[in-house]
Amino acid sequence: MDGLLENLPVDKSAERTWNYVAVGCGRDLQWWKEFFSVCRMTGYNGFVSLEMEDLTMSVEAGLRTSIDALNQTISK
Repeated sequence: MDGLLENLPVDKSAERTWNYVAVGCGRDLQWWKEFFSVCRMTGYNGFVSLEMEDLTMSVEAGLRTSIDALNQTISK
């Protein structure tokens, strides 16, 4: 948002300008539907790669949250 790198350590998440979150926890599902719709319109039909860096939940919970959100938003 500020156009700057965030240099605070991840354990100071409340003080940071931004933090990584699981898919569906930052942007609503409508945003992701539109995102993947534009990807398809531009010809992309490849893989989606997840990186779990949300420190508010376990890796398993973050992946499950992200996968559930993606399943609801990517047209098949």
